[in-house]
Amino acid sequence: MTYIGNPTIELGLFNFTHSGNLATNDYLTLNTLENNISSSSVTSQTLNLPAGSYLIQACVGANRTAITDEMSWRIEKDGTLTGSTGSMDDSTNARQGVDITVCEYDDSTTSAIKIKITSCTASAWTIDQDWGYLLVIRSF
Repeated sequence: MTYIGNPTIELGLFNFTHSGNLATNDYLTLNTLENNISSSSVTSQTLNLPAGSYLIQACVGANRTAITDEMSWRIEKDGTLTGSTGSMDDSTNARQGVDITVCEYDDSTTSAIKIKITSCTASAWTIDQDWGYLLVIRSF
């Protein structure tokens, strides 16, 4: 009989800022709300993570000037887009909305995580810190 045991779990919670209006290919600035992930660090737009198994969720809250404006974003790991696509569209006829992107991965080395705006209609999109978050769950 093999005993696997319980994994250790660590959590990190961040929100976003961005100076000026958002545009396609912009990266969001990360602000630490709570970070209990040992050996991790945040440098402006990059979250540097140690080896481990991760579940990452990114929910971007933003305001738009026109109901028909649309925006999408993805998690970027080591320069490669990964996971699902988060988006805000005009389907709810709301001026503010949120959706999430999620990815999971196992890595035996360090990794660099960013949140990238992959498409954005030409509008005055602005980040709303109260409606967005980056949740990082690490197990090892």
